[in-house]
Parts: sequence; C-alpha cells; structure tokens
Amino acid sequence: GGSGVGLFRSEYIFLSKQCFPSEEEQYLIYSRIVERMKGLPIVIRTFDVGGDKLIVEQQASHKGNPYLGCRAIRFLLKERDIFKAQLRAILRAAENGKVSILFPMVSDLSELMEAKEIIAEVQDELWPGKRKIDPKVRIGCMIEVPSAALIADLLARECDFLAIGTNDLVQYLLAVDRCNQAINKLYTPMHPALIRLIKLVVTQASELNVPVSVCGEIAGDPRFTPLLIGLGVHELSVSLRNYPLIKQAIRRTSIIRAHELADEVVGLTTPDEIREALTREYKRIMPEDCHDLTLN
Repeated sequence: GGSGVGLFRSEYIFLSKQCFPSEEEQYLIYSRIVERMKGLPIVIRTFDVGGDKLIVEQQASHKGNPYLGCRAIRFLLKERDIFKAQLRAILRAAENGKVSILFPMVSDLSELMEAKEIIAEVQDELWPGKRKIDPKVRIGCMIEVPSAALIADLLARECDFLAIGTNDLVQYLLAVDRCNQAINKLYTPMHPALIRLIKLVVTQASELNVPVSVCGEIAGDPRFTPLLIGLGVHELSVSLRNYPLIKQAIRRTSIIRAHELADEVVGLTTPDEIREALTREYKRIMPEDCHDLTLN
C-alpha cells in the first residue's frame, strides 16, 4: 500500500510570486506537512527552478534554452544563500518527522558531494558541533539526465536512495522538447533506450542495496507498473488521482510474471513493440479497465 509523500515539489509553493520565500515561510509549510503526515515518510525535492519553471526573478535574466541552462541543483549551488535557507527550513522541520531530501537534475558526482557538504555546513550552523549529516534525514539524488544514469553506481554510493525522473530523462535522452508540437510525437517513454537505462540504474543501485523510486508520467501509467516491478523498482511516486489504479495493478502483478515481462521488454527494439507488450499485459491483469490507454 501507499503512504506518505513520495515527492513534494517545493518550487510550486512560490512559482507565482516575485521572489523566493524566506526560511521561516518555508519552515512553516514543511512543518505543516510533517504534522499532517503523522510520522509517515516525506520526500522534499529542493527547488527545481529553470526549464519550464521560472519565477519572476529568473524570467528577467534567463538566456538561451532554460532546460540546458542554470537550473535545479546548478542554480542552487550557485545561489548558496537560497539553497542554505531552504536546507535550514527542511532540517528544522525534519526534527519532528521522517523527512528525506532529494536533489534534482544532478549530472555529476561533484554536484552531489558539494550539496552534501552544504547540508553539513547548515547542520553545524543550526546545531554547532554536529557536522555529520543526521542519519535520520535520508539523502537522495534524482536521475534525470543520461550522465547521471550512467554513473548511478557512483551516485548510489553517496546516497540513501535514487529517484528516476522519467519526464526529463526521456527529454534529454531522446533530445526531444516535449513542449514542441512539431516533434513531440518523438517524445515517448516507450523507447527501448529508456527501458534499458532504467534497468541499468536499478541494477547498479541494487548491487549497493540502494533503493530506486520512479516518478513522472510512467509511474502513474498502470501499463508500466508490472514492468517497473520486474525491473526492480522499489517505489512509485504517483498522484492521488492515479493511486487507486496503480495500487490495483500492483496487487494483481506476480513477481515471477513481472520478471518475465521485464526480460521480454528489455529485448524489444521499437516503441511500438514495447507499447504492444505492455498493453497486452495490462489487459491481462486489468481486463475491466482498458478504456483509456492513451500515453505515447
């Protein structure tokens, strides 16, 4: 069954505002979530600004393609004051709950190490002498660019968990802007390259006993559920709207059959073949709910 908040997108609390929220504003929001969850786990992703998410401050200054520019962890490492204020707010709220911190758009091990060092600095500021990251606060890294996927073993050694963000990973892997109407037909999570990359990440992380979660469109598409189970994914982050259907698909999927499906799909060569295999399996386990299979 599902529990907790699999991914809290912290940037959505201020995108419509003129500037970044203060530490205290953030602390009140995070604390409220912790209180409502009553001990259930919460994953807070640090600000993922840039790309299609620009606040007024950034809109006036961003140049070129924002998806390839100073976004997410790159922006936060550059703007230390903003980053440290957010980390202070999260760590303070984590005193009263089960909170994990997730870094978005990591493309290199050095970015992760620098972010972890900043957490240690913030902890020392909040609680002098406490330089070591509190083991109660789990640290995670998003796998959203191919470079991160290819060094998943290196990143996993420095993390408590990995989270595959499939929406951005598809876009960067296939060099397709999902917002560009002229080519968005090429944007498909059914691509063999994505399936193989997910398998690679999960395999490398599993060897180090590091769990892998998946978020994005495919996590909420029940056709992918048996495949992701078969590939070894530990958790799915889905919206409340999709949760009942995904939960039902999980309950109807046997581990043996999921592994067989994963072996089959990894060997397929085209998106159409993968779509056919996933749809066939979905119809088998969920024959009463096959009316809305519309994802590319």
